[in-house]
This record gives sequence, C-alpha cells and structure tokens, in this order.
Amino acid sequence: MSFRKYGGINYAAKNNIVHNNVLNTNIETISNYLGLRNSDIVVLSNLDLSGNYLIDVAGIEFMDGTIQTTASEGTSGSSGSTGPTGPTGYTGPTGPTGSTGSTGSTGPTGPTGSTGYTGYTGDTGPTGPTGPTGSTGSTGYTGDTGPTGPTGATGPTGSTYWSQSTSTLLKPNSPYTGITCSGNIYSSKFYATSDYRIKENIIPLNDTYHVSNLNPVTYKNKISGKQDIGFIAHELQEYYPFIVSGEKDGETMQSINYTSLIPILIKEVQTLKLEVKTLKLEVKELKNK
Repeated sequence: MSFRKYGGINYAAKNNIVHNNVLNTNIETISNYLGLRNSDIVVLSNLDLSGNYLIDVAGIEFMDGTIQTTASEGTSGSSGSTGPTGPTGYTGPTGPTGSTGSTGSTGPTGPTGSTGYTGYTGDTGPTGPTGPTGSTGSTGYTGDTGPTGPTGATGPTGSTYWSQSTSTLLKPNSPYTGITCSGNIYSSKFYATSDYRIKENIIPLNDTYHVSNLNPVTYKNKISGKQDIGFIAHELQEYYPFIVSGEKDGETMQSINYTSLIPILIKEVQTLKLEVKTLKLEVKELKNK
C-alpha cells in the first residue's frame, strides 16, 4: 500500500479518505505512515493506538452517525423525580438514664455590689410616759449649828419691814419698798403685790419671751459657802434687763427678780404641751390611713 504526496484516493489536500483494505475485522494497528494532514481514516475494526496519541484530530465519527469533535463530557441528563419516602420505622424503647455525675466545685464568689442609699428616716414618735420617780436618797450629814446671834430689837405690832444693813425697823406704810439683806430670810409665805390696779399696758407674752438663750448654772456662793443654782445676773440682763438690778462691776451687787421668770417658764410649758398634742393627732391620723 502506497500513497501519493497528499495521500488518499483523490490526491487532494482536503477531504481525502484513506481506506484500509488489509484488515477489517480484527484489531487495526495504525502507524505514522498512514495518511497526511486533512485526511480521513476509516477503520471498520477495533482501533488500538498501542500507547500512541491521536494528534490534531478534527473529529471522530461513530457507527451511529454521531461525531465527537471535543474531549469534554456531554451534558448530564435531567434527574428523575424522587420517589415517595417510606414509612418511619418503629422507635425502639428508651434506654435507662445513666447515673448523675458528681457536681463540680463551686466557683469563686463575685465581688459584693455597692451598698444602696439609706432610706428616709421616719418622724420621731411621741415620747413615752415618764417612769416612776425613784426613791429619795438618804439625807446628808447636818453640819454643826453656828452660834446664836444677838437678839434684835422687838418691833411694833403689825407688819414690819427690816433692813439688816441698817438695822432700821420700817413701819407699815413706810416709803421703802424693799429689804436689803445679805443673809437668809425665812418665812412661811412670801407675797408680791400683783394687783391689776398697779399694772398698765398689759400684753400677753409672745415668742420673743423664751428660755432657749438662758444659761442656768450651779455654783458655790462665796458669802454663804454653800452650793446653789441660778443665773449669772449680767448674762440674764442681756435678755431680760428689767428683772435684773444694778450693773456689771458696779458699786453694788447685782440681783435678780427670780419671780418674774415664772411666767416665762409657764408660757414655754404651754407651748410644748400644744406641740405634743399636735404631734399626737398627726401620728393618730397616720395610723388610721
């Protein structure tokens, strides 16, 4: 078998067909001497390249008339419809619960939060009743009795006024209005003239008269040598000058009309009683709500 320049039976550069007349039923062996470029090789038997390659093949025509012109795979066919799902099988019995594992160790305690604000303090309740007064203590030792002084002159019958500083007997209706005494005066009763006929411009005490600024003290009297209770005259004079006589560091000792303090104390007690009564009513109303 021999071929011309271009090979094939029609000696053309294109569309040449090379027929193998040597073997049509068994396996065909094709060497590199068969055909040239642009020639067709028709094989009626099996094609064995024996490890060689098909190079620059334009297409392969199969027996069914289809032509494969590329090595890529053909498109996949459409998937068939999914069949119905079979029934769910019987669920087996639940196995026994395993034993509970040991509890892990407790984690550390977190930091304590900040303390909240203290709530509003309620109003103070009314004062409870005063407890019973305790028993009086034993009387202290009585000192020795001092020597008896000379007997004074007997005064006339009736009310008399006596000035120890002058040892002068003052008769009734005397123009003197007081007694000056550096010692003690004893009497079953003392009366101060308080008739309305000696008073004018009478005005009830208001809130300017109170005891808040007063300074009650206890002290030792240098004249009597005994402990006593009262006020310092010039301190009281700053608030109530009309119940203190004399001037601080003056020629005569200052003195206090303690009786005039009684109305101020009574007025303060009345005010406190009224405030306590008001508080009790307010507490009662709160309890009834």
